[in-house]
Amino acid sequence: MIKALFFDLDGTLLNSEKRIPSSAVDALKKCRQKGIRVFLASARSPRLAETLGWTEREFSLFDGGIYSNGGYVEAAGEKRYAFIDAKTVEACVAAVAKFEYVHLSLHTPGHGYAFNFETNDALMQGWGILPENLRPLNRETMEQTAKMLVFWGNLIGERELMPQALCAEMQQICRGKAKLYITDQGAAMQVTSLEAGKKTAVDAVRKKLGLEKEEICVFGDDLNDLEMIEAFPVSVAMGNGAEEVKSAAKYVTLANDEDGIAHAINMLGLI
Repeated sequence: MIKALFFDLDGTLLNSEKRIPSSAVDALKKCRQKGIRVFLASARSPRLAETLGWTEREFSLFDGGIYSNGGYVEAAGEKRYAFIDAKTVEACVAAVAKFEYVHLSLHTPGHGYAFNFETNDALMQGWGILPENLRPLNRETMEQTAKMLVFWGNLIGERELMPQALCAEMQQICRGKAKLYITDQGAAMQVTSLEAGKKTAVDAVRKKLGLEKEEICVFGDDLNDLEMIEAFPVSVAMGNGAEEVKSAAKYVTLANDEDGIAHAINMLGLI
């Protein structure tokens, strides 16, 4: 019997308007009424009030969250960061600097962000960042980086693919030292600690809850979800997901804009 659910956000629980569909809200509420615990497992930072405009309406649907691809966990009575090796962060920053229009952000404790370019009003507003959230791009920040995001321009609205030469160099830098994910159909890269990752974080929360692998279900759509999808016997890929994720999942539901979450929860017989 399924006793806990773990949801990716973008492309999974969120529709293309970055909202949780009403059908999914109703389904999650019914699951929690039956005693099923509900958690986030997202690449996003925990700043969902600022970035998505969440209020108690959304936060009350969840028992906790895994953020920054497992770089930060706030669930099952635990708050934990897993930082990327500082030398690896430094090498990645140097690699990205070779490409004029490719940028990066470092996610740090206290909702902090460091960028390798000068921010502007559009970025600050789009990311929901306040001046007090900004951190300098220095050694101290690199030693407390839970996640690195590499992207074009200001990220918002950009769909250019990452340069192949940069992808190859980043893969070489991260090999054996950090986890690298090429996501968003090749338009972004995400880096986390070897001790992070959604699979590792979900498994840690599962063990804290005293649950077997068969008692949880994970939901995802992109390549940073693949490790998690492959690791657990009950897994759901979104209809809009990457082909690798859909091939690895036990179930494939409808797309995120087609009430895919509600459909999957009903398909699993949870409500």
